[in-house]
Amino acid sequence: MQDDGLGMILESRGMDTGNNGGNLRELPDYLATGLKVIFVGFNPSIYSATLGHYYARPTNQFWSCLNQSGLLPATVSLGPQDDSRLPLYGLGLTDVVKRPTRSCSELRASDYQSGVSSLREKLLRYSPKVAALNGKGVFEAYRQFGHPSGGRAMPVELGLQARDSAGVQLFVLPSTSSINARLSLKEKAAWFKQLGEWVERHA
Repeated sequence: MQDDGLGMILESRGMDTGNNGGNLRELPDYLATGLKVIFVGFNPSIYSATLGHYYARPTNQFWSCLNQSGLLPATVSLGPQDDSRLPLYGLGLTDVVKRPTRSCSELRASDYQSGVSSLREKLLRYSPKVAALNGKGVFEAYRQFGHPSGGRAMPVELGLQARDSAGVQLFVLPSTSSINARLSLKEKAAWFKQLGEWVERHA
């Protein structure tokens, strides 16, 4: 759904995803200028790409965490089928790498290099208040391939990060994938609530 009055931009490149994704197509970016938060994932799973929606697997806890975050009106509850509506609420969706795979372990260094470069351009173009990275691994990829230093990287902590060299404010969320079983849904949702509280304070 597009709403020209809100200036919403749906970037759908519709490119073939290569061998791992067969003839699946990339999920579109749901981005617009002036968003409160842009959520950034690793890359779409084959499952999500097949259904055509972000975080579509029922075991992924993204939508449950988002609905508890305070970033949506109290009367609104969203699911994967509503991903295109997020910009209506000041939120956006994209991934570091657009190519769907069965797992992020199938991604190549070249995927990350081109993906991080493209992501940085998007964040600078749309200038959200904060980019929320879904998982420590997403932040590590952004840091490694966006700012290669050759030095030993500091351990990643959840929560608000220092602005990057381009001035983009970053916030690291726990991965909402079911693979991340070290944290409960309640614990993951608590970090989404912290993000919502930060956004409210800086609105």
